[in-house]
Amino acid sequence: MNSSDTNSYISGFVSTEFVNISDTFSEYAPLSVSENGHSLLLKAKRFGKWHVLKGLKSEYASKALFIELLNKEFDIAFSLDHPNIVRTISKEVDKKIGACIVMEYIDGITLNEFLKTNPDEKVKQKIVLELLDAMDYFHSKQVIHRDLKPENILITHNGNNVKIIDFGLSDTDFHDILKQPAGTLSYAAPEQKEGNVIIDNRADIYAFGKILQKMNLQKKCNPIIAKCTEGDRNKRYNSAKEIKSTFEHKKQLIWMPFVIAALIGIIYFLFLNQPNNTADFANISQAIADTAIVAKIDSVLIPIIKTKQEIVYRDTAFTNVPRIEKGSWEANLLDEANYKIDSLFKAYIPEYFTMDDYSKFMNAFFQASSKVQAELIRQVPKDSPFVYTLSSVMLALIPKTTRPLGSLLSAKETQDSLRENPNYKMKRPEPEY
Repeated sequence: MNSSDTNSYISGFVSTEFVNISDTFSEYAPLSVSENGHSLLLKAKRFGKWHVLKGLKSEYASKALFIELLNKEFDIAFSLDHPNIVRTISKEVDKKIGACIVMEYIDGITLNEFLKTNPDEKVKQKIVLELLDAMDYFHSKQVIHRDLKPENILITHNGNNVKIIDFGLSDTDFHDILKQPAGTLSYAAPEQKEGNVIIDNRADIYAFGKILQKMNLQKKCNPIIAKCTEGDRNKRYNSAKEIKSTFEHKKQLIWMPFVIAALIGIIYFLFLNQPNNTADFANISQAIADTAIVAKIDSVLIPIIKTKQEIVYRDTAFTNVPRIEKGSWEANLLDEANYKIDSLFKAYIPEYFTMDDYSKFMNAFFQASSKVQAELIRQVPKDSPFVYTLSSVMLALIPKTTRPLGSLLSAKETQDSLRENPNYKMKRPEPEY
């Protein structure tokens, strides 16, 4: 191996040209800025890195109000340290711009510009969650942004990460200057436009709802947007953390009725609709094992069905589930299970119920199923032809009242209504007798 071959495996730079690293700002370049605003933004290089310098336009540079605004912005922004908030480095007097705030440079575009690239739903959800994380952080510091809007949200080219910028109109509990109404009219909460109301974090939540309207999210997010943008702030969410919890819950909850309906349908049609109430045990077991993969969409289902290996065979010699005679001890066990679930159904499902009611019922349903499962293990004789499997337990827990419930939830009209409005109220179905 010659020396050139050896050198090809050594790390280094292709060019050894000398790089001049200056400790003063140079290579100034103007950044896009509003003609009507008072701020001046420049991009400049120092120590081999790009920075943003934010100062005042010449016509505002000597006015006390705008000098104090700049000082207040630095004071607030310098106290924040979060990956989704632009980092404020220092306050300096620069030879070109004068008194200014020095910030990190973000290689990205505004949210407005980014949305024009038609990002997919997964990317938009990432942006929503990062916005909420940043809001929750600065609200925990008693900071209100007061001017959240797509133009003040940058999305990085590398990774599509959120960076909230421009705390020029922000306020805190502990500042006692420049408390007058401020913001951008299209995104300002009603109370921001009044001079005698103390603003709190719910003003930012209103603006966040307006931003969501621009993002063209799935229809299931409409109730979140509506609650964020309530005119009465007492009807809005109280925190960004609460919105995040609701947003993540919506992603899972919309699937729940369809997963449950699939579980009930597989067992009902494979088990009950077979001649003489018999079914091929291997098919039932495989169907439940396959359904377990789908069931992982919602964590509520995981305690009942996880993997194929968790399906328990009482006796592998029996390949068919035998018919259960009326009045037999097996039938009595199932009747008792049905009675317990019927009682739960009536306790948790009102005449007109929502998916929240249904979710509570299903939690109770699965807790009861565990108890029935344990009871069956205790009571079934070892030599009984009653094959104890998870499918048997699920059969026991599909009473006359919950079969029509499964049919209601799987109906196309119900599915369409739930996609449109997750708080849609359904009429409780009558039991089958």
